[in-house]
Amino acid sequence: MHILSGRELLKRIGPWVVSIVTTFVLFISLAFALQHFKLNENIVFGVPYILIFYFWGGYFLRKHGWSKALGSSLFLVAIFINLVFLSSPYNTANEFKATRVFLLFPFLAGIFLIMQQGKLLRLLGMFMFILAIFGALLGASFLPR
Repeated sequence: MHILSGRELLKRIGPWVVSIVTTFVLFISLAFALQHFKLNENIVFGVPYILIFYFWGGYFLRKHGWSKALGSSLFLVAIFINLVFLSSPYNTANEFKATRVFLLFPFLAGIFLIMQQGKLLRLLGMFMFILAIFGALLGASFLPR
């Protein structure tokens, strides 16, 4: 019986499996880290999901063919999830302040999309800035008084 070395095993398994396992490990560790600091549930569960969709969407957007279409759809899912967390109603002013971290993601995603080649991606990047401002205003309208 031949035992594979670490390098041979990595070649056989492929970088995809390593990437997917790393994504799940980072997702779980980020969720536990955010929960440790006793942050809002929206932040604890929302930030890892959004980051994963943005990461894989951005990764696939840099490819060609079906991968670019997959990246676009993952990016659009991340945008939708981000808008939901931005515009969700809040019970206290502290929840509103804690969830302002979600404004960072659309701005960074907009910068990433504007730097890509293609008119449609650049237009989507500009739309991201408008969407972030709209989401912030919508979230502020739900702020309890």
